Amino acid sequence: MPTYTAYGLTLDSEFPFPELVEVEPTGPPDVELVYGTVRWDASGGGDRIAGQFEDVARFELTGGRRIVVEELREADEEAIRARLLGEIFATLLRQRGHLVLHACAVAGRGGAVCVIGESGWGKSTLAEAFHQRGYALLTDDVAAFTTRPGQRPEVVPSYPQIRLRDDAAMFLAPGGDGLTPISRNGPKLARSNVEMADDPIPVAAAYFLEPGFREQTAIVDVPAQNAVVQLIAHTRARTLIHTNTPALLTQHLQQCSDFVRTVRPRLLQRRHSFEALGEVMAAVEADAGVGPLEARPTPPRPTS
Repeated sequence: MPTYTAYGLTLDSEFPFPELVEVEPTGPPDVELVYGTVRWDASGGGDRIAGQFEDVARFELTGGRRIVVEELREADEEAIRARLLGEIFATLLRQRGHLVLHACAVAGRGGAVCVIGESGWGKSTLAEAFHQRGYALLTDDVAAFTTRPGQRPEVVPSYPQIRLRDDAAMFLAPGGDGLTPISRNGPKLARSNVEMADDPIPVAAAYFLEPGFREQTAIVDVPAQNAVVQLIAHTRARTLIHTNTPALLTQHLQQCSDFVRTVRPRLLQRRHSFEALGEVMAAVEADAGVGPLEARPTPPRPTS
């Protein structure tokens, strides 16, 4: 059984993960993933959570340390892997005490920048643009935070991959250099072996990404109460954490409140143009007080 690393954890897995970094085991793993039969008895108040995704597979998570996968039809590894790297890992990380948001994050001089938003809103495009600017990746989609009262939250590095839609990939990586398809029929491409931060990084600034577009780039204040509501709305694994896990729900509300007290997220508005990426990054850098870890030349852009 291979051993992988992600989110600062070691994972022994019967399921293959080409996205993750394989490592030599040096002791018992933090997490074990096995095939098996999922038990549908009562949940253990957050210690044991079971769920099913369509007709693909059932999953059971116990204590943030064990994942059981039960396939429901002929194996579709792409569909199962997408669920594992998304909702399942997010639930596991919540069991281990992390605040987990639908966000990307990069690390620069001055700390981490987090951009919070739903799928298709442009988080990965911004993550790739910042990476090309000289920032290290922390996470592309599932952001795990360590929170402590009175202290800035820290982003835990995930795994070295950025997933881009084909139009963003054509703009940011002309010719598709270093990109591979994520699935046989999907519209996204992946850049793997991305430069990653080695350790958790304190958050310098966080932004809610506005789903629509404006005539100009702007960063707008968000009242504290609204910011907490937005963090709750953008929490990963909401469908698996139900009212039968009151301890996790109470912890989650406290984590969102602690986050807002130390890092007040603001609203990031953008023009509808890939050409606006430069001004968006410049606005974030000025607002957050961060800069790239290293200067990199601007890659060539395709001409129309």
